[in-house]
Amino acid sequence: MAMSEGEYLSRKYRSDVEIFYEIVRAVVAAGERGIKKTHLMYRTNLNSKMLAKYLDVLIKAKALEELEYRKEKIIRLGPNGMLAYVSLENINRVFYGARRTDEESFVIEQLNKLKDEGWTIEWDFTVIGRLEVPILVDGFLSKGEKKYLLQIAVNRTEVETKIALLNLYLSLADTSVKGIFITDLVDMFKDVISPAFQDRLIVISAKPLEGILERVKAIQ
Repeated sequence: MAMSEGEYLSRKYRSDVEIFYEIVRAVVAAGERGIKKTHLMYRTNLNSKMLAKYLDVLIKAKALEELEYRKEKIIRLGPNGMLAYVSLENINRVFYGARRTDEESFVIEQLNKLKDEGWTIEWDFTVIGRLEVPILVDGFLSKGEKKYLLQIAVNRTEVETKIALLNLYLSLADTSVKGIFITDLVDMFKDVISPAFQDRLIVISAKPLEGILERVKAIQ
């Protein structure tokens, strides 16, 4: 079951894995420049002592690194940052469900109507990607011989959206099915989709949201 941002952060108890994920996710969303340590504290709803405890582990694991810029402590991704993010994302989806924006939930609600036309839809679907690594994608659509892995990234930061596309790439690496990527940042991907995936990856605009079902139907 999906949780909103507010529900997730306001929970009385969060596991260590959830907190590690919150920290890394906030750093990823901040982009290459990183995030001020004080801002990270507020973004993750942690006090300075608790944040320091988790940062110590993540920095030792080279998932994050701490720099000083103009007398400010800056946290940014380390060499193992992307691996940590994807791994923690997968773990959180398995145990706590996917976290989705309201726009993404609307897209899912619309796509569920495909079931009335004979499509099978599975959400939070696990596939074996490159190097036999399990990757969680948002969904799997199938009807007869037509099979599509689905990833949705609507109303997210540019960095998070790129990571969602990366996850889909990894999922497609060792499978013959095609991929559907629904995003409101279509222009970002016009020149970055690898030629190796151009015949297997379909990017669909999420704008306007009200017409998303018809645009997905059009690819059948």
